[in-house]
Amino acid sequence: MKKLFTILVFISIFYMPAVAEIALRMDGDEIVLSADSDCEIQQFIQATEKIDETAAAEITSAPHETPGADKVTQQTIPNMPFISSAAFARVSDGSITNADLPDEFDEIKLDIIRDVKAVNWKTGYNITARDLTFWNRLAFVCGRVTKSMPIPSVATIGIPSGLISDGEVHTLADASVQKLTKTVQYSIMDSKLKAEVRYTPEGLYFAILTKNPFLLLTIDDDIYAALERTEMQILTQYGRTKDDRLLGILFQNMHRFFDLRHQFESINPRLRNETNALLKMSHFGAGDAWSTYKLLADHTIIMRSLFDQHVLNEDYEENTFLALKKLFIQIGDDVKKHRLQEHAIRKDPANTEMVQRVDSEYKHKQHLKENALQELENTDDADKELLLRAYKKD
Repeated sequence: MKKLFTILVFISIFYMPAVAEIALRMDGDEIVLSADSDCEIQQFIQATEKIDETAAAEITSAPHETPGADKVTQQTIPNMPFISSAAFARVSDGSITNADLPDEFDEIKLDIIRDVKAVNWKTGYNITARDLTFWNRLAFVCGRVTKSMPIPSVATIGIPSGLISDGEVHTLADASVQKLTKTVQYSIMDSKLKAEVRYTPEGLYFAILTKNPFLLLTIDDDIYAALERTEMQILTQYGRTKDDRLLGILFQNMHRFFDLRHQFESINPRLRNETNALLKMSHFGAGDAWSTYKLLADHTIIMRSLFDQHVLNEDYEENTFLALKKLFIQIGDDVKKHRLQEHAIRKDPANTEMVQRVDSEYKHKQHLKENALQELENTDDADKELLLRAYKKD
């Protein structure tokens, strides 16, 4: 039985689709993966492989420029020490500079979710098929999934007593994939929510700007409004102005990028390859989400302008990728520089008081205990006795 279970698990891992043919659909309250055709292992590997960072050293030539390209405009870089200047290396006349949202937050959020699904972008939040990467599957198959879906439940799927035909193996794989897919999806989401519930407004604000902008798709308009207030408090505290606001610009850049990528793919499905290439390149900018999506949005705005002028040929976008890749690598280098600076600040004895103050501002477990004891001061004896009865050991 153990051998059979192992076989089923690995069939599920490699059979579970992860390429662009797959879509997510709602089935009642559940999210279900669907596909038009089987996923070949070679396609799966190509869809989940990461860019080899050693390729960065091989980038030496400049990209081909097509006549009629949009003008490069100079813009003021926000006065924030963790924003990369590389994001402003090439911007369009249509670049987003105003942090005020043109529409309601929820309306824009739903548009982004629709377009993110359409281009199958990796978000880490169970929105697209690409979120179920090989390593996510393997980690949860080897760990939580085996606890959540024990062997007896797998054994009741309907295993034939005799030899299994190809058709029956296919049916069996389908059944195991559905069970495993749902368990992996919910396990991944549970682990993320357990971490994110501990964010303070300031912690959530900086997490969105740096490492995970897709947190914006998990909040509502009330939380977004609270984040905007937090942003203004931070800017005021550190002597910045409203021109240094970042949150609204990031949100609109995400909206613009995914909207235009969806449009491009609808016009010419071949451009999906370019979208996938942009996804891989964006990994170089990890740690500075604001700069990454500034660069992605400006690139697609320029592409759209060239398309409207009827001068966007099929090779132009591909030929700009060397320059784009260099800029993403620069963003990544700036992130490393900023982290080295943060480490140096912590190590400098002159900054001991500052470091202690920043680190002690919020600790989840510490605040849980403080809040519990504070509430206990205002609790009457009857409620105290009820608490004792509720949690006493037998």
